Amino acid sequence: MDDIYGKMNTHGGNIYPYLKENGMEPLDFSVNISPLTVPEEVKRAFINETDHIHRYPDNECTDLRNALSNKYGIPSECMVIGNGASDLIYRIAYALRCRNVLIPVPAFSEYDAAFSASGSRTDFYYTDGAKDFDIDAGLACEIGRDTEAVIMGVPSNPSGRITDNSTLEKILRKCRECGTYLILDECFLPFIKDGLSVLAEDFTENVIIIRSFTKIFAMPGIRLGYCLCGDEKLAGKIKNAGAPWQVSSMACKAGVAALEQEEYIDAVRKAVSAERSRLIEALEKSGARIVKSDADFILFKSDTLTEDEFIKRGIMIRNCGNFRGLDDTWHRIAVKCSEDNDTFIEAVTDIMGGRKG
Repeated sequence: MDDIYGKMNTHGGNIYPYLKENGMEPLDFSVNISPLTVPEEVKRAFINETDHIHRYPDNECTDLRNALSNKYGIPSECMVIGNGASDLIYRIAYALRCRNVLIPVPAFSEYDAAFSASGSRTDFYYTDGAKDFDIDAGLACEIGRDTEAVIMGVPSNPSGRITDNSTLEKILRKCRECGTYLILDECFLPFIKDGLSVLAEDFTENVIIIRSFTKIFAMPGIRLGYCLCGDEKLAGKIKNAGAPWQVSSMACKAGVAALEQEEYIDAVRKAVSAERSRLIEALEKSGARIVKSDADFILFKSDTLTEDEFIKRGIMIRNCGNFRGLDDTWHRIAVKCSEDNDTFIEAVTDIMGGRKG
């Protein structure tokens, strides 16, 4: 089986080669988005705005920034709206132009790619697989006065592990002491808890938080994210590091509507918690090594449950061999709806039964 569905793809979600070859979409467990459908209010807001596509979008994204300001109690001048979290990661990298950046790994590959492209030297803190790749206080010890930025996921991707508050406080304190920017990618945090990972009194000029509508609202096709900065001047630099009109008026309207969907988010959390347990149980029965995720995806290690075996059964999973610190025996799956998870569990049973036979 060709590897065009997995190993050659830098990220999950590349359904198009399979679609072209088979005339149908695979069941895609390679992308980590809400297992529920996009809220109808969000779809409606997007569609209604198409009546105004003859206008240029508001380059300041004023309505969405004001809505975020009301939600988080942070001045709208300290916010930047972007064409998804990836756009913001690159904007931040080009705005800061750091000489040295520290990244705990395994981690989302665009951290390294963005800062390397902007001329930074990227150093890596390797987390311990025996401890579920948790980011520990050892990261703080690696931060020095020549470390200009630290970027990390809260929770981490691909492990799905949340960094405990005491550890995060130590990292934040060390960043302050060294004049280091702390960039927190919180795209998956809404699956776990409300609010920010940094307390309001700690949200100072060296802190940048990245969030996205993509994951929690299952709308990756819209491309919408935002970053919260502890400093208005820094937010201006990040905004100006990208091209104008990066965010469509339809995306902004969808974002404003999404911020009102608290009941939807609660439903997503409940569904993910219940279904994640079912998937973990099935993977453990197969003999796979499981990382106990806090998020809407699961990292596991198996020589048997490979992406090639699943794609034969019309299911796409994420091979994690291109994550620094992992190899091709590591894989990641999303937590999906009950019906889709049933199909995945049946595939696990089928693969293991075939191997035994």
